Amino acid sequence: MAYRVQGQAAELRWGYYRAATLGRWTIEDQVLRATATDVDTFRVAQRPLDFVVGGRRWPLETLEVVDHRVTGRVRSGG
Repeated sequence: MAYRVQGQAAELRWGYYRAATLGRWTIEDQVLRATATDVDTFRVAQRPLDFVVGGRRWPLETLEVVDHRVTGRVRSGG
């Protein structure tokens, strides 16, 4: 079953450290697409990373950040 969720603010986290601050984001069929407003290039290159919004965390299986455009795959069951 296909699903789509979206929002205006989220973070990418490496443990407790913020790796990136995200503005507008969308997850559709486990694919994350977002615009990063702030990126720590060292932390965003570390693994594992989580997508965090509203106190919930979803582990990222893949992640690519190019010119503040974020694309990745979230693992279900976060």
